[in-house]
Amino acid sequence: MSAAAPLIWAFIGFWTHLAGAVACALVAMWYLRNPVGDPIARRAVAAALGLTAIWCLLVAGYGPFGQWAFLSEAARNLGWLWVLQALFAGQEAGENGRRVRPVLYALALVTLLQPVLLGVGMRF
Repeated sequence: MSAAAPLIWAFIGFWTHLAGAVACALVAMWYLRNPVGDPIARRAVAAALGLTAIWCLLVAGYGPFGQWAFLSEAARNLGWLWVLQALFAGQEAGENGRRVRPVLYALALVTLLQPVLLGVGMRF
């Protein structure tokens, strides 16, 4: 492996995250303007795509192990959990909605603990 390989991967990582941010932002705007489907689920998907775009920008700017990348990753994951909740909310009367909700709450709690653990890790 050559000495330039880490620089090449950093270059590729920067541009792919930047392209991902642009793609997510464009799809989020398109999704908001598309009137098909449940409006609550549509807003949830657009918000999750927007949070993913922000995460991509922060990873491109600060690197994948930066403090802001970790915080935005937690927000991005909460956004996608909201999408799952919105998609299962339409099945409120069915068994699937009741079975999935506790799992989503547990995942959201663990995701909310990530910034707390990040803050504790920075202090010590």
